Amino acid sequence: MAMSLSNAEELLFRQIHPSGLNAGCPCSSCFMPSKSDNGQLSVDRSSITTAEGAHERYTRAGRRSAAVFGLSVAEFLACGIPCFEDPTHDHPTLPDNPAHALADFSAHGLSSRRMVAKELKRLAITRGRLFGVS
Repeated sequence: MAMSLSNAEELLFRQIHPSGLNAGCPCSSCFMPSKSDNGQLSVDRSSITTAEGAHERYTRAGRRSAAVFGLSVAEFLACGIPCFEDPTHDHPTLPDNPAHALADFSAHGLSSRRMVAKELKRLAITRGRLFGVS
């Protein structure tokens, strides 16, 4: 079983697709898992990588990201979202990523997820963009 992230101050980096930015700010949907994510939001751990390093690894795999925003483990927990380590190794479609983690929304219904995503967006914007392509 995956280990829960316990350092409340650790930042978790979230990649923001170019279509998810509006005037430089991410949409709240960027902070909510999609239907195909099984209630799990992918993030990268600041104790293992940097915002720039996470962006580089993500885009090197052919995915698009215009910005990296971050939230602390404590901020996720305050919204009722526990976070777990989930390093990827030898996955058939994903590159190795020792910094990968998951924010678990599975205990929340769709309406609750939307409210949580709005709060996470607000917190992330308050912290500011941690890395981005101009």
